[in-house]
Amino acid sequence: MIKAERINFSYGNQNVLKQVELAVEKGCFISVIGPNGSGKTTLLKNLCRLLQPQSGEVKIDALSIKAYKPKMLAKKMAVVHQEIQNTFDFNIHEVVLMGRYPHLKALQNESAEDLKIVEKTMHLTGIHHLRHKSMSTISGGERQRVMIAKALTQEPDLLLLDEPISHLDLKYQLEVLKLCKSLNREKQLTILTTLHDINLAARFSDVIILMHHGEIVKVGPPAEVLTSELIRNVYEVDVTVIHEPHLLVIPH
Repeated sequence: MIKAERINFSYGNQNVLKQVELAVEKGCFISVIGPNGSGKTTLLKNLCRLLQPQSGEVKIDALSIKAYKPKMLAKKMAVVHQEIQNTFDFNIHEVVLMGRYPHLKALQNESAEDLKIVEKTMHLTGIHHLRHKSMSTISGGERQRVMIAKALTQEPDLLLLDEPISHLDLKYQLEVLKLCKSLNREKQLTILTTLHDINLAARFSDVIILMHHGEIVKVGPPAEVLTSELIRNVYEVDVTVIHEPHLLVIPH
């Protein structure tokens, strides 16, 4: 569905991504993990064209991402960034409605069908009761769900999430990830997310991508990637990995 071919990216003289190759299969829930500075966020920004690799190529459905016009790309892919910035204090309904922009022609107003999609998405993400509230009056977890709802109203095939649970307490971390997993299962929405928490990545992911120093160290199911040896090599921490009743990484 989306493919990175030998991507290299640098900030000045600092090589952040080095010959990165990956292929994301349709319908998967994929987490990118790794220590701070391993290149997780930079990879996502290259995949969504927010950054341009110095060399290599990103393809969506076998077509170079460079060939997509902005609205065409927004119909394929939606992105929820780590930092939610509110330049204007819109209410929740207005924010979610913005997700319909790729489907509108110039100066075209939203149709009844657009409004129906917004209503459906707000119910799906559990924020319909907040629709008249402003973004500044709701919690961090609720804001994250609003931004996911906005992304879903684009009706994308792929959802990219950059640290969607950062700065959230455990309750909201679980709420957001459970929502994403249900969308992945029920809507067959392909999800690629960066995560810091190894155990949450293990719990919710079909595939884990482990990064270190701008390179992909290992790709595979959680049980294949989250081994004590790999975690020691990448994170420099000794751990015990328990597999029953579910995979759990315990630091020594």
